[in-house]
Amino acid sequence: MVRILSLLLLAAACTAAALTVDPALSEGRVTGELLPGWRENSGWAKAWVHYTVERENGREFQRIDVRRLENGYCQFDFRLPPDFEAGTWRLSFRARLQGRARLNTGIRMVNAPFRWLFKEAVSPEQEWGAFSRVFTLRSLPKGEPLSIFMQLNGTATLDLRDVELVPAEPEAGEDGNLFRQHSLALGLPAAWSWQNCFSEGDHVTFSEENGEVGPSGMPPLKIEVRSGVMTSYDYRDSVTVCSAPLLTPPAGRRLTAGMMLKGAASGELAVRCGSRMIARRPFELKPEEGWKRVAAEFIPSQAGILTVELTFRGTLWCDALYAGLPERLAEAAREGWTELAPEKGKTAAAGIVFAGEPVRVRLLSKPAPGAKELEVKAVNLYGDAVSRRIPFSGDRSVLRNTLTLELPAARRLGPWQVEAIQLDVSGKPVDVPAVERVVNVLPRPVYWGKDAPDSPFGIHVQPVNRHLTMAKAIGANWARLHDAGVQLLGWAYLERKPGEWSFDDDGVRRYRKHHLKLLGELTTAPSFRSHAVNSSVPYPTLRQSVTSPYFLPLSMREYGEYCERIITRYGGSIDAFDVWNEPWLPLFFHIDYVKKLPENAKRWASFGGGFYLSPDDPAAEFYKMQRQVRQAVRNSGSRARVLGVNTTDGLGHEGRVPGREFSQRMAELGAAEDCDAISYHQYLTRLVGFPGDEVEQGYERAIGPIREHHGKLPRPVWFTEGSPLNEPCDGFYRTIPPGASRSEIFDTGDRVVRFVTALLGCGVEKVFLYSMGLHNGYGTLNPHRLLITAAGELHPSAAAYANLTSVLEGKAFVRRLPVGILVHAYIFSDGRRSTAVLLPDPACREAAWKPEPSEQWHASDLFGNAFVAGSPYASFVTGTGSADELENYLKQGK
Repeated sequence: MVRILSLLLLAAACTAAALTVDPALSEGRVTGELLPGWRENSGWAKAWVHYTVERENGREFQRIDVRRLENGYCQFDFRLPPDFEAGTWRLSFRARLQGRARLNTGIRMVNAPFRWLFKEAVSPEQEWGAFSRVFTLRSLPKGEPLSIFMQLNGTATLDLRDVELVPAEPEAGEDGNLFRQHSLALGLPAAWSWQNCFSEGDHVTFSEENGEVGPSGMPPLKIEVRSGVMTSYDYRDSVTVCSAPLLTPPAGRRLTAGMMLKGAASGELAVRCGSRMIARRPFELKPEEGWKRVAAEFIPSQAGILTVELTFRGTLWCDALYAGLPERLAEAAREGWTELAPEKGKTAAAGIVFAGEPVRVRLLSKPAPGAKELEVKAVNLYGDAVSRRIPFSGDRSVLRNTLTLELPAARRLGPWQVEAIQLDVSGKPVDVPAVERVVNVLPRPVYWGKDAPDSPFGIHVQPVNRHLTMAKAIGANWARLHDAGVQLLGWAYLERKPGEWSFDDDGVRRYRKHHLKLLGELTTAPSFRSHAVNSSVPYPTLRQSVTSPYFLPLSMREYGEYCERIITRYGGSIDAFDVWNEPWLPLFFHIDYVKKLPENAKRWASFGGGFYLSPDDPAAEFYKMQRQVRQAVRNSGSRARVLGVNTTDGLGHEGRVPGREFSQRMAELGAAEDCDAISYHQYLTRLVGFPGDEVEQGYERAIGPIREHHGKLPRPVWFTEGSPLNEPCDGFYRTIPPGASRSEIFDTGDRVVRFVTALLGCGVEKVFLYSMGLHNGYGTLNPHRLLITAAGELHPSAAAYANLTSVLEGKAFVRRLPVGILVHAYIFSDGRRSTAVLLPDPACREAAWKPEPSEQWHASDLFGNAFVAGSPYASFVTGTGSADELENYLKQGK
């Protein structure tokens, strides 16, 4: 194993000649030289890369200059020796990055299937920074060569040095309480969450019980659950409350995790390591039994985030959290801890403060031995910081306070990480975990507290008060009830037994109470009224799948009756209806499920070890459904709009229908005229915001055939589902959970702004981003989660989206023009006020625009703060004046 260390040190410091890259392997796109031991591996991609070996302060390093990237990655690797062994290793290096890219690094198979054995995404800053991860490889693929891979996904210059892979002992971690605090006196801490379908105040309530003292000596947290909540997957009669990631546990030792509970409830306490449950302990609470310790024993794995989950029905009080060595349990209550919570109120509780409002946080801190004062510090994405120190009292009593933070006015908008740390007499932190909250300072949305039927901004979000508040606060004024909310209208969820209907009118009212307009979805079918009754695989085996309710109805007449029932009931609350979902995708439009794919299968999709089969002509079947919905609207007397076509930009891999083919067929059938708006979906893989980008190409594939067939677009276009992100970063935390770098957060917000701007620039009337409904804690990360963290808190990228909606609301797209050096300005105007979204070309690091002094026009950055010259991210220019006046001003900028 020592040999690995020696090889990599030699590669980093060897004075031998660097290795020249053969440009013929990439048709001349990749050139330069690499340090000894490293190999170039980008010839397969459309990547233009130049490698150089540089020296700085006597230290040699590798420079990787990705000048252009059309598809794929720039990647290079260091081959590991054949006798490389499984075990625990530490990979470390130093890096800095200029430009737009994320670095994927880890251990990967050299040959197909190119599987990563360990992978980590890194976004280096502009100055040298250190990366280090300890990981365990339990087994290796036999006979397969492995490498340390470095993979860049954008145009940037990466400097890399001091790469080492060395044997390591599993990190020892903490031997105290792995929970960051002992009590829950101020409610659920940061990064805790609960089941994403339960609405606080309606289905679950969290009450700080100030009239009672729990075993910790502090007030316990009371949690009450109203059972019987439907999700888009199943019926739930219990809620799951998920903890934030625990501190790093001692390796290889038996631990216990639990808490003190009392009340009238039943359920289980579980420990999760990543996506795996590693321990469970059922419990039954009776009021007369009083406080009871409920805990589960486990031996932690070497990989994966460790969390504790409490799943139950009923009412309970919770206190005295402890995870760690069983023999240390008696000491848990004697250690110091700190709690930090937002001010009470629906926006503050959602982590939101509007511009001009004070930023207040509540504090509760028990001083540890040696602690003299509590420091509360707030830091933003630019590095601006404010702090306050509060001394502990001489009697060591618990500190209670509500603190107002005076944030600097110059760069106040966007996310702020607020941290509380106990300090000793010399000002050094004592051995008590820091606690964090993230506060998002947002511009007040244009339509806060009122409807906005003409707004272009929509979202997918569950009917949960906290998230409906978030959605409205960031300027999303419409919601599409697909996945998140489909349980309110989906036929399979409403008629669970023949003839027995169960409606959740409160869920629909919840959206409307928050002034979100609704795009309902008339979709799914009960198993007994769908082709599921004839499925080659019995329906019960698919019951827990989100796709199983999408077997097509046996009777279109019955489908029409269901539609009329829904439209009649909710026609006054829901303004528009979407027909089914994604008929070009067999996962959501099928008539059979088989374990073996038939040889003559035309339309199919693999799922769960089998295959969904759709009709040979899904467009014709979908148009039958669309006509049923149109007729149901007429029969009900409703004025609701009906969306039709429901196409895609997709190229049609597996058995999917290509978007161009599906749109052409729908146009031929007349479906594009027989509706009130045309809908389509798209998910991005690259940065956009320039002529001919992925959004424009996708729009043309989806909508072009309809325009060509009719000579013009017969109806407006709504973009009803899609995202520019995959596996978004974890947010602006520093320690819980492991937070993202500032560049990652800017990148995530910029991608959202570019995506929405580019869609509006294509002429799309409404944009529904997907999805704010996909969070269930840090053990079950969803790659399509958007604008929220894994714990369901507002993600920093939402602050960029909020800034975009605030400056574009009420304005229509006018035109796009080039300004400065390769910067594309998308101009929006209402005739009196105008805004330009400035998007530097992502393929050109020299792209720039410089504002001229002006009293009429104001330039700002991604989050609405002062304009940053030379930034690769979106910026804005807004003011009073026409689109022509704004264009003239923009052309002055160099």
